[in-house]
Amino acid sequence: MSGVTTFIGIACGWQSMDKGRQAHTPIFYITKLKKIQLNNMDNYTATGIAEGFVEAENEQQVIEAWQHLHDTGLAYRLQGWFGRTCIDLIKRGIINE
Repeated sequence: MSGVTTFIGIACGWQSMDKGRQAHTPIFYITKLKKIQLNNMDNYTATGIAEGFVEAENEQQVIEAWQHLHDTGLAYRLQGWFGRTCIDLIKRGIINE
């Protein structure tokens, strides 16, 4: 998807949901940066960036990856955390609905 956004800058960390369990949830830290132009992305690259096995060149590419996963509907056909993360990013205004 091509577009311009003002909310770019996301880093992912992990936070334990319960000290007695191994379950973790992604925590996103948002930074407001200048407007940028987003480029096109393919499914493999977007999934790889979201999973962490493809290194993003910059913060903009991370947002582009999540926007791509949402726009194509792929986020809702993969593991549940992809869809839940997209919903959270939409609520925070980081990606577009």
